[in-house]
Amino acid sequence: MLNFLRQIKLPTFRFSRKPQLPAVKKEKLRIRVANYVTNIGRDYVTVARETATSSRNSPHKFAFWVGLFGLACLAGYTNPSNEDYVAMVTEWNVRLGLLTPETRKPRLDGYISDVTMWVSQGRLRWLNLYLFSVGWLGSDSARCALPHATISQVQPPLRERVVDVAAFGSYFILSNIVKDYDVNDDSFQWTQRLTKKPDISVLEPVISRLGLPLPSRDRETIEKVST
Repeated sequence: MLNFLRQIKLPTFRFSRKPQLPAVKKEKLRIRVANYVTNIGRDYVTVARETATSSRNSPHKFAFWVGLFGLACLAGYTNPSNEDYVAMVTEWNVRLGLLTPETRKPRLDGYISDVTMWVSQGRLRWLNLYLFSVGWLGSDSARCALPHATISQVQPPLRERVVDVAAFGSYFILSNIVKDYDVNDDSFQWTQRLTKKPDISVLEPVISRLGLPLPSRDRETIEKVST
């Protein structure tokens, strides 16, 4: 039995190696790559020489374009993202939580509450335009496929749904709202009414019946109003 098994020849499988390029094709490929890199290097050297020549001839123009290029690079580097905006809103939400409801700015309190709700609903969109970013409000979540959420013709205009505009690491609408965030203007209305100077001319009939003299300033005011 063992001799019979030894006489059986099993087929052998040979795996073919990866196809290799001939030496001639390899040499041609190296020459093409070297020529390509050489041409690019020559182009960059030519551009650098022309830039240096133009900067000597017109330094003001060169400085303007260099400054504009640097400003664009700075804007792109400091352009906030959606995560940065949500983190900023969360920070201001914590700050407002340390204040009493009577001292919070009502506009800021409502703005932070709305943005927090929109983020939880998935309705906040963030459009990165490299130089600046625009945050806008969607009608529904981004995963919603209903007609009123996908058809742009039935949605309000974009200018009415803008939440914030960001550039150079700043948020223009949020920065404007957070000014005097711990001052509630509604709480000062009664104070302003109490500190307002009373109008004595309203009491003129009562004072005349009592036979009391009117102050000179109020008498002149009443005469001007009567004339």
